[in-house]
Amino acid sequence: MFYLLGYKREEICEKDTNKLEWKRAKLIIQANDGNDFFKRLGEFNPFGPKDGEYKAYHKLKFIKQNVKRHETAADALEEYSVPLARLFKWLQMSVDYRQLDVLSRRDQKQKLKEERKLAEEAFAERERLRAEALEAAKIVSLAIADLDVGT
Repeated sequence: MFYLLGYKREEICEKDTNKLEWKRAKLIIQANDGNDFFKRLGEFNPFGPKDGEYKAYHKLKFIKQNVKRHETAADALEEYSVPLARLFKWLQMSVDYRQLDVLSRRDQKQKLKEERKLAEEAFAERERLRAEALEAAKIVSLAIADLDVGT
């Protein structure tokens, strides 16, 4: 969840590892009465392109792999802590929606590329036909001019 919200590994993990350091995570959540963390949580929008600098661990594939490892324990998590289970469910839904958005934007971009290619081909065909018609008109014009000169 921290990676999805844009926190850096150095802020929440043990040094040179990917292992969450709960003391640091707790300090982030409790800092300013949790205003920063819960503000980021509330303002997170899984839709649309994201700007900014992203490291490999901020990428959706990495986050999805980490979430998938813990999906089997989701039921036990609810028995342990309802709020924690709700956060985990939010995380799963956010990652799923984000992935769907990325795929739909990719498909839309591909569709636009194909439409553009078809439009360019149609334009080239129109230009070719126009050039042929212009050439034919010139030939007819020259033939008419020759007839007029000959009479």
